[in-house]
Parts: sequence; structure tokens; C-alpha cells
Amino acid sequence: MPIALCETDYSRRHDMLCFELEKALRDNYISALDQKYHVEHFGCSDCDRAFGAYDNYYEHDGAAYCLFHYVMRWAQVCHGCETLILKKSDLHYARMLELMARVEKWGRILGACSTFEGLCATDISSMSLHASDGDYSAVMLTTSRFIAKVDTIFWAIDAISRPVTPQVDWKGKLPSQIIPTT
Repeated sequence: MPIALCETDYSRRHDMLCFELEKALRDNYISALDQKYHVEHFGCSDCDRAFGAYDNYYEHDGAAYCLFHYVMRWAQVCHGCETLILKKSDLHYARMLELMARVEKWGRILGACSTFEGLCATDISSMSLHASDGDYSAVMLTTSRFIAKVDTIFWAIDAISRPVTPQVDWKGKLPSQIIPTT
């Protein structure tokens, strides 16, 4: 005599539950690390980035990692110079991380410039308003604030011309200084 089962119990008996949610797998799924997952539920254990159907993942102690987090946690370090030892494909990724650090920095700079532009426009508008009202002491005060902001932006431009260091701990080494292996 057949027994009645809900979808979840039926799927459990046929080993068709998502390991992450314990819900029935109805559509496409990924089999990885001896488990099954909904496509959107299989990702890096550190950053929760879901892996696409053709993405690589790196396994350590039963957990999946994106290349970045796998390298940060498990890459071998040279005992002589304390740099990461990576495969050439990993080295390419490390150089991409350096580029991403630069892009992130420029994004912050552009945001700051936008804010700076707004503050300067406010000061220029205030200078004009105070001048038309004949309040020259307020014009001088606003002008001195404006000049301080311009000094600050030039100081910041000098500061950003220094070399960029990614926000990743590579024992003080830039990705271009990491030793590639074959």
C-alpha cells in the first residue's frame, strides 16, 4: 500500500533536498562537496558569493571558497621571504585584486570630489549672496572657508599620487611581488 508523503519528505527519501535550505530541489541544482544545492545557494563560505554554473570553487575541510578567500586562508607562504606561493592563474587573480583595490580607491575619490563640488558651489553661492547684501565680513569668512577646502583638495590629490596598496594581508607584498609557480 503506498504511503502519502509531502514534497519535502518525498525529496528527502530520494536524496533531492538542498543541503543549505533542506527544501526540495525542483529545477537545476549543483552537486558539490558530496551534497546537492539550489544553484543560488552554493557559494563561498566566507563571502556568500554564489557560484555560477561554470565558476571554479576551491574546497578545504568540506567548505567551498572563492579563489580570493581560499588564497587568503590556505595559500602556502615561502618560509624564506614570506610571500604567497601561487599558481600562474592565481597570480593573475592577485593582480586583478590589486587593480580592484585601485578602482575601489578611485570610486571613493570620485565620491569625495562630488561632495567637494557641492560644498564649493554652496560657498560660491554664499559669497555672491553676501556680496550682493553688502555683508563683506561674511564674504571674507566664506572665502576663507572656500580657500581652506581648495587647500584640502590639493593636499588630497598629493596624497593619492602615492602608490596603492591593496587591503589584503600579503605580508606587505604587492601582488606583483608574489612568486609564481608553474
